[in-house]
Amino acid sequence: MSDDEKNEYFSEGISEELLNLLADIPDLRVIARTSSFSYKGKDVKIADIARELAVAYVLEGSVRKSGNNVRITAQLIRSVDSSHLWSATYDRTLDNIFAIQDEIATAVVNELRVTLLGESTPQSTATDPEAYALYLQGRHLNDRLTQESYKEAEQLLNAAISIDPGFAPAWRELGIAYQGQEGRERSVGEARKLAQAAFEQALEIDPAYAPVYANLGLLKRSNFDYSAADVYLQKALQQEDSSGFPYGAAASLSRTFGRFEESIELARKSISYDPVDSSAYANLGYSSYYGNRLDEAAAAFAQAISLNPENFRAHVYLGRVLMAQGAAEEALVVIQKASWLPYRLAGLAMAYHVLGDTEASNQAVEELAGNWGDTMAFQIAEIHALRGDDNAAFEWLDRAFDTRDSGLNVLLGDPVFDGLTSDARYHSLVEKLGLTQYLRAMNWTHQDN
Repeated sequence: MSDDEKNEYFSEGISEELLNLLADIPDLRVIARTSSFSYKGKDVKIADIARELAVAYVLEGSVRKSGNNVRITAQLIRSVDSSHLWSATYDRTLDNIFAIQDEIATAVVNELRVTLLGESTPQSTATDPEAYALYLQGRHLNDRLTQESYKEAEQLLNAAISIDPGFAPAWRELGIAYQGQEGRERSVGEARKLAQAAFEQALEIDPAYAPVYANLGLLKRSNFDYSAADVYLQKALQQEDSSGFPYGAAASLSRTFGRFEESIELARKSISYDPVDSSAYANLGYSSYYGNRLDEAAAAFAQAISLNPENFRAHVYLGRVLMAQGAAEEALVVIQKASWLPYRLAGLAMAYHVLGDTEASNQAVEELAGNWGDTMAFQIAEIHALRGDDNAAFEWLDRAFDTRDSGLNVLLGDPVFDGLTSDARYHSLVEKLGLTQYLRAMNWTHQDN
């Protein structure tokens, strides 16, 4: 509610810290950040929010920040009748912001009469107020997902760490900022190396930090170190976490191993934590698509797009599902709405080929290879495989391996490669990736598509 819109990062930070504190309470189910934040600034009835998220109570409030002073209001509402169970206003300085968060969380817990294990109460991980403000700004910039925002986030998070090197959340966000620069500000190898160092530092500070185990698991998966990825993701699932992120990450690794039923269940578990997260539904869509459950995949991708029309991957994959279902014209329309040009071109090259427009397909793949060959090698290999050009497909698959293209993590079960699976070059690549045992364990086929 502050006059300066730049203070939005602060109100979001307060909200997320409260969410995390409450999520640490045993037996209290708290909806994750993406879904909770989706209602910010919208005129939606409490009863509608509660129904969509399947919750019994809603905590809402506002933040007004002016200089070093802050006013926070909070109220706890029972969804069944929209009655106010509790409300309070806090006028404080930023020097004791963590005490405010603890007060609000404790009040909510007491009002809900949650039985705690032992005598524990919610308690923030305190840091220097200036470092905290820099951290919140950095996280806010990471969420924008742009080349410029990742670079600026890196600077702010390093500044926060210079003030408090022991603040684990800042190290995690710094790792995310480095990952966002992959293939942009930094090479793939450099970005991943820096991200791993930051994540490992966060774990050294807080060995029970579940999302960081998941971050490291996905990072190891990107580097084709699947045994390490599995270890990290199993540790992530053993820790308490409110976001559902570890389940979504584990679903990705199960998909790599060709265990699609397991992957689908993990993706659904992730959605239960974050019921209106577009990325969670897209994750379910990927697992269903590669598991040859096309109707379910189409529904998941459609839901992902409904929740976030900017989810360009969901547009392209919905198009691929539609092509597999024989609806290529409809697929073309959907793919044309994908917001990121390289991904859109990859989808268009496939759709035009299926529609018999060879010239348009060639134009799309040539533009893609000419401008994004180093970062889209796997997608280009998919296009050539779909078009029956096996030699070109393997050339681009080899290039994808050399550049550590994370697309190779879905090599097993990718239906466009069905025609290559009897080729010795395919099995050689699977062996280099360390996935031979998983290929042998797969007992299904996409040939009916």
